[in-house]
Amino acid sequence: MSSITAFAKRGLTSRLKQSIKDALGQAGPAQAKAVQDAVALQEEQLEIRHLGPLAKLTPFGPVAMTLLRTFDRKDVAVQQIARLVSSDAALTSELLGLANSPLFAVQVPITDLAHAIAVLGLERTQAMASTMAMRAMLRSAPKTPIMRRVWRHSIATATIAEALAPAYGITPVLAQTAAIMHDLGRVALLAAHPDQYADLAVRSHESVDAILAAERSQFGMDHCQAGRLVAEAWRLPPVLQQVAGEHLASPSASDLLSIVQTSCRLAHDHGLAAIVHEHHRKPADTLDAHVPAAIRERVNGLLQGIDRQIYERIESLDF
Repeated sequence: MSSITAFAKRGLTSRLKQSIKDALGQAGPAQAKAVQDAVALQEEQLEIRHLGPLAKLTPFGPVAMTLLRTFDRKDVAVQQIARLVSSDAALTSELLGLANSPLFAVQVPITDLAHAIAVLGLERTQAMASTMAMRAMLRSAPKTPIMRRVWRHSIATATIAEALAPAYGITPVLAQTAAIMHDLGRVALLAAHPDQYADLAVRSHESVDAILAAERSQFGMDHCQAGRLVAEAWRLPPVLQQVAGEHLASPSASDLLSIVQTSCRLAHDHGLAAIVHEHHRKPADTLDAHVPAAIRERVNGLLQGIDRQIYERIESLDF
């Protein structure tokens, strides 16, 4: 595929550029490079090789992109993140609303963004940014049934992953963030080939392998390969690149990737597949096949009432 620069210019203000630099500028050369790339993505300065038609997928906004690049870091100060988030009015409003919700039972209303982020924590702030970014991306696309199915599947996967995280020793909001991003490649293929992919999505498929084979035959890559390409091009942390590229592989550990792999399967078992196939399992069979025996009983307990949680989350986040 040819070298291509096809991202739409968003015209960052000097204030937003400075906010991004302030947020990560003291973290060393690698993070400084990430900051430069985040700005360049929005100004058509970063040449993305080998994306081809996948470059039709517009990158997340700079605030969400930069927050995602702090996904696996613990050294980012609240004040730095507050300066960054303050550049995004919608995210600021969402964070303040959540911090003042009954979930946190604050005694005095929170009006300061840094205070809200301190209450929520960096990980929950990242999770909200990633969820809003994915929802905005899908909202901007044609409102097709497959697009809504992909989003509902992502929400279901994220809800299940968040519920299972304690059994795996993973922070729930980190599991949620990784899971909401897992089908990035499917969204990229939909952006690149909207009519063709929609046609593929409504066909009858025998199994997940049959779906991947059909994608490779029609588009030259499957959605897992597309997801890794896009995640690498956007300079997302390696673990998010891995999740985008390997979420359909068989779980083999008790780590973040395994949670997403298992949660993706369980979302299908609960009737919320992105693309329906005939190889259908009961949730109990998926647990037996893919969850380590040492934590299987606890995982089963954590899944009690998950259907209600999934549909409540879908109702709050659907479009």
